[in-house]
Amino acid sequence: MKSRAAIALVTGALALGAVVVPVAHAEDRSVRPVAADPADDLKITDFTVRGGKETVVGLQAKYVEATFTAEHPGGLAFVTGHLWRGTNYVEADRMLLMYLPEESDPGNCARVTWTKVKCVVKILANPNEREARYDLDDANAGKWNLVLSATDNGELSAGSLPNYTTHSVKRAARLSADATPEPVRRGANLTVKGALSRVSWDKQWYAGFAADQVKLQFKKRGGTWQTVKTVAADSRGRVKATVKASSDGHYRFTYGGSTTTGGAKSPADFVDVR
Repeated sequence: MKSRAAIALVTGALALGAVVVPVAHAEDRSVRPVAADPADDLKITDFTVRGGKETVVGLQAKYVEATFTAEHPGGLAFVTGHLWRGTNYVEADRMLLMYLPEESDPGNCARVTWTKVKCVVKILANPNEREARYDLDDANAGKWNLVLSATDNGELSAGSLPNYTTHSVKRAARLSADATPEPVRRGANLTVKGALSRVSWDKQWYAGFAADQVKLQFKKRGGTWQTVKTVAADSRGRVKATVKASSDGHYRFTYGGSTTTGGAKSPADFVDVR
């Protein structure tokens, strides 16, 4: 379940037209002041999201994990991150929030020096979120913008980077494959049928869909996968390919995905050729 702390951080920031700016306590006023535009001095290095892989979400929630090093001459306490879609961050239509387990400071960054921290940001991509604005829906599959927001050691804003990078959050797909007849005579026709479907975050089920470039692949015993035919899935996701049986081996279908849908591979079906 998403922490209420994450929601409070973002909604409060939006109301101010800024991002994650905790209120400073009176005893913290002695901390060095931040620049007029502190984001100019915020430096992010060694950044990666999920090791460079896209995020593919089915019916269950999944975390989008980003790791990076942040530096700011005014000092840093922590850096938070969220994914958003829309015209701009302040007026974002959809947001995926950083997960915070407690009603406290994130605690997601390890201090290296006064001015440098190493951070891990975990953003929750949830197709079952109670609040619509933070929910994954079918229309918003694809690229999201990533915002990073820094807080200094005096609990003041150390800058926000609303368009630091983009990250793809896609709908999961499934594929099946069944070869007939089995066994089959050498040189005879072998037909492989399958079904391509993808998740609907809105309806919470998988449904067939049309797609080009569904590949039938074959692998001999001890060999590697080779594409033997490329076909299309019809509007109901049905796939069919016919080839000549030549030797024993496994057949499978693969789908490379699209800008909004993740790739899929069917389980392999072994065929005995006699």
